[in-house]
Amino acid sequence: MHRCRFLALVPLLLALGCADDGKQYDVEIALKPIKAKDWPEVLKSFQGKIVAVDVWADFCLPCKEHFHKQVALHKKHARDGVQCVSVCVDPMENKDKSLAFLQKSNATFPNYLIDGETKDWQDLFDMNGPPLYLVFDSSGKEVGRFQPGNPKRVGSHEDMEKLVEKLIAQK
Repeated sequence: MHRCRFLALVPLLLALGCADDGKQYDVEIALKPIKAKDWPEVLKSFQGKIVAVDVWADFCLPCKEHFHKQVALHKKHARDGVQCVSVCVDPMENKDKSLAFLQKSNATFPNYLIDGETKDWQDLFDMNGPPLYLVFDSSGKEVGRFQPGNPKRVGSHEDMEKLVEKLIAQK
């Protein structure tokens, strides 16, 4: 009898979008080009939230292998006042390929593409290459910088998530 009641609800759940069909939301996933000089304003627009940034590139295999962790962080903590963001450092001519990766990954948070020369993003993020994970507190202050393979900034996406959870607990 209970099974019949549940089966009767399936069409309603599908209509309401409550069934798990593998998609998180009906949100358009975009990749917005920005100049490196505009990054501080973008970051300022998230003030009041904890911001977790994944700097990645399609040409970076470790970036793509671990990007699902950024998506999971978003799903887990968006309601806790955490704003996940991705910043792609691929060349502009590869924008469509980078966007396709974001769509396939279901990256339903703000995604930016640095429009400029390699030196622009290298100077902006003080790095030679991705991946790079950044955490900003709700006042906009950088409180964490993790870069696998860089002995000065050693850390992983898991380290970023631990810091994010610590900041949530301090609220």
